[in-house]
Amino acid sequence: MTLSQLINKQVALAEVKGSPESVKHVEVAIINEILDKGRMQIVDHATVQDALVAYPTEHDYGRLGKKVGADYVLAVKIKNFDINEREGYDKVTEEDSVLAEESGERGAKVLGTRYEKVKGWNGLVKLQCTFFDVAADKVTYEGFGEAADTWNTRDKDKHEKGYMGKMQLLEQLAGRAITDFFEKIPK
Repeated sequence: MTLSQLINKQVALAEVKGSPESVKHVEVAIINEILDKGRMQIVDHATVQDALVAYPTEHDYGRLGKKVGADYVLAVKIKNFDINEREGYDKVTEEDSVLAEESGERGAKVLGTRYEKVKGWNGLVKLQCTFFDVAADKVTYEGFGEAADTWNTRDKDKHEKGYMGKMQLLEQLAGRAITDFFEKIPK
């Protein structure tokens, strides 16, 4: 299977396996990726959910795809959706006008040192994605999408949205992992 074969095809998102919280983020990332890139058409979620009642397992993907009118069925297993938090202190040295005034060195450049509490997060999202070709009745492509990043509160100036919490980092990584998967599909 190639990426060009997916253009304008109907794809049913059959399942996303993982914790309930991670599933929602990954589903949104998949929909956003498909909408942003315009690679394919996604079958309505309610239609797929109704059909999954009759065809609930991966062995039924061929029948599921035919029932909802899909060319391909996409299944995703969330291998990692993890974040580790770290805390510590940064030493900050900067010009201190109060210290200059107290020391009698008004007008002189006096440096003061203080400590700032900082937090950091290491995030990792890894997804195993499988495309099932309904017409051929077989899996035609399987691969992984992965994204990892570290964010620290001291880096807030580097991020366009400023402060980024744990869930925002995981949402961003889910989107990047899906993009990574699609970019690995042969053109």
